[in-house]
Formats: sequence, C-alpha cells, structure tokens
Amino acid sequence: MNTLQTLADNKLVRYLILILISIAGVAGYMAAEVLFSMEKTLIDVNGLYQVTDAEYATLAGSYSLLVVFGGVLILGGLFIDKCGLRISGIVSSLILVVGAGLVAYSMFDLRILMEQGVDIPVIHFLGTQVRKPILYGILGFALFGAGSEIIGVVQTKVLSKWFDGKELAIALAVQIAISRVGIGLTYGLTPYIVSLYNGNVSVPMMITVGFLILGLLLYLAYCICDRKLDNQFKAIGKAEVMTEEAFNWSDLKSIVRSAPFWAVCIICCFFYGSVKMFDKYSTGFMSSQLGIAQASEGLFTMTSCLTIAVVTPLLGILVHKKGRSLDFLIAGSLLATIDFILLDWVQLSQPLFYCVYVLNGLSFSFIAAALWPLVPRILDLAVQGTGFAVVFLFQNIMFLIVPKFVEAIGINEPHFVLVFAILALISTAVSLIFKMTDRKRNWGLNLPEPQEEVAQAS
Repeated sequence: MNTLQTLADNKLVRYLILILISIAGVAGYMAAEVLFSMEKTLIDVNGLYQVTDAEYATLAGSYSLLVVFGGVLILGGLFIDKCGLRISGIVSSLILVVGAGLVAYSMFDLRILMEQGVDIPVIHFLGTQVRKPILYGILGFALFGAGSEIIGVVQTKVLSKWFDGKELAIALAVQIAISRVGIGLTYGLTPYIVSLYNGNVSVPMMITVGFLILGLLLYLAYCICDRKLDNQFKAIGKAEVMTEEAFNWSDLKSIVRSAPFWAVCIICCFFYGSVKMFDKYSTGFMSSQLGIAQASEGLFTMTSCLTIAVVTPLLGILVHKKGRSLDFLIAGSLLATIDFILLDWVQLSQPLFYCVYVLNGLSFSFIAAALWPLVPRILDLAVQGTGFAVVFLFQNIMFLIVPKFVEAIGINEPHFVLVFAILALISTAVSLIFKMTDRKRNWGLNLPEPQEEVAQAS
C-alpha cells in the first residue's frame, strides 16, 4: 500500500486545486470575450457607439499586440520559470484587472461623448483611424492580453506540477471545459444584460472586472497550498531534483530542436486562429443569417461552448487511458473545416444552425483534449513555462492577423467565413503530417500518456 507523501498525491486535494485554478481562470476568459458578445450593439450605425469595422477589427486584434510585438509571452515564460508560479500568477492577475478596467472605461467614455454629440478626436493607430476612447480600449485589451496569456501559462504549468505522472490529460480537459462554460454564459447572457441597461455595454464589462478581482483572491488561496506542497517536496528530498531541473538558458535548445513541439505550435496557431477568432464575429453572423433578436444572438455560441464543456472531459479521459492524441488532432481540425464550409455554403434553418454549432464545439473538444497534454510530454518541466509561452505566442500571431483578413473581405460580405475554413484545413493537413512523422520516428505521442514519468520526444 502506497503512503501519501505530498498534497499532490491526494487525489481529492489535487482535484480541488484543479477546480480552484479553473474558477480563478474563467474570469479572464469571460472578460476577454464580453465586449465581442455585443458586436451588433457596438457596430450599429444608429446606435450609441457606432464602432466602425476598422475599429472593431483593431479591438479584436489588440489583445495580441503586446504578446506579439512586445515579446510579453517569451519574457513572461522566462519570468515564470525563473520566479515561480506564485509571484507570476499574482502579478498577471493584477494586470488583468487593470487592463479590463481600462477597456470598460473606454466604452463608458465613448458612450458619454456620443450622447453629448461632441466631436471626438480621431487618432491614427497602426494604419487605422480610431476615435480616442477606442484607443483606450485598444491599449486596455493589449494590457489585458499580456496578463491573460501569462496567467494561461501559469495555470497550465500549475496543473502540470500537481498532476505530473497522474491524470494530466483529464485535468487539462476539465480546466478547458470550465473555461468554455464561462465563455458560453458570457455570449448567452451578456446581450440580455445589455438590453436591461438600455444598451450600456460597460455594465457587463464591470461585472467581469469584479469576477477578475474574485479570481485574484482565489489564486491567493491557491498560493497557500502551493507553498505547502513545495515544503513537502523539500521534506522528501524532491526539492533537490527540482533544483537540478531548474531553468537554465541552455535548456532552451530543447525547445528549438524539438520537431513535435513545433508541430504543436503550428496546429495551435491555425486551429485556434480559426475556431476561437470566429467567436468574435459569431453573433453578428447569426444575426445577418437568421435575422433573430439581438438578445438571442449569443445562444448559438453558448451552445458550442456548453458542448465543449460536456465533451472535452470525456475525451480527456480517453486520451489519458487510450491515447490517440494525434488522431484527435486530425478529427478536430477536419470537423472545424466541415463546420465552416456548412456555415458558408449551405442555407440552414435555425435548428440546423444549432446542430452546426454543436459540431463546432465537438471540433474544439477534440483539439483541446489532445493538444495541450502533448507539451508536458515533449518538454522537460524546467522549460514548460517557456514552451507554453512559445505556443501561445504563435497562437496570438494568428489572433492579430485574422481580424485584418476579415476586415479586408468585409464582415457583411458573402463568404468571409471561408477565412476560418481555410485555417482549419491547414490545421488538418499539419495534423496528418504530424501523425505520419510520429509513426515514422517512433515518438509514441499517439500512445497513452506515461503515468509516472514524462516521456521525451525530440
């Protein structure tokens, strides 16, 4: 009979940590999407905000500005590996609160100026003309994106630490499921809240700021458990192992030289650039396709998110027990491609639109359950923070580019959804090549995850 040595060896405790971290993180996902769940309210030419297509595209891409051009993710990943999870999580949580607060203020300021009918100064920003309050929102989202991506790395590495050699695939799947519940509720409920407050988009944004503050408090509670775990590691001699495996600059070569790691980066870049960025345009798309009431637009995206919440943990269990991660990457990418082609080419009734959004959720679930557990299998613990940061950096490069493609085509133009279909198709092709290469080089990444030690592939 095995004796429990640390908190991480206690299944109940580590799953409580999973729930705590997931709830703390879900506020960030909600705050990232809340503004875009009100797309029609923002761009209504007769409305209170009258956000132009160019301003909306810049807002949608601004999340990734500091991440891509400021090198925030790489520096953040190094900061995590050098300074630890507790300090990194607290700092990034504070950045989230400040960034989201600035976005909320920008929308409040824009509404006031529009109601007063005054001339609003126009500023040139990265080749786009934006009104001054919108610029505040862009800067706020850029700051928020920096904090959000860093804390995303923190949360993933927290789960790698607590579930190392255990049910890591299941843990990551549950964390993703909880996050999508938050996003789904954001898209489903925010339009109703806006209607209750006469179209004031600042109200739901301030609600998410409150959730972010709650998330910070929950993370502080986690830090107490994390400190106790570190003390237990030290008591049983694991601290010496951790010191030997601590971050070293020379370890970065394991990232640069890892072919499977770069495959993960590319798949993440194109798939999430497709499926996640479509969320920014989904409410307006559904309104134009079906002519439904504004308050009901987000219900389709909520359907997709709730599908993800139910299915992803089940697929995570399958990955944990049976493997097949690379098969799941192919299936998820292919389903997304089919999903966007159906949305663009086929005339669908409202019930069939719900079915297609369920398909969208299934595609996301396959990728989410399979992709993220691969990184801890590929990279050593000491460089996982930097590794996840690199993956998120590639993802954010696409987040910055996609809105510009959509803007160039035009949100109201036919076939703009094909942008997302093409990205998903590229993800499918790379996933197929990944599986064939895995079989040829015997990486073993399509097998079940090891239960006691992390396998290395390079």
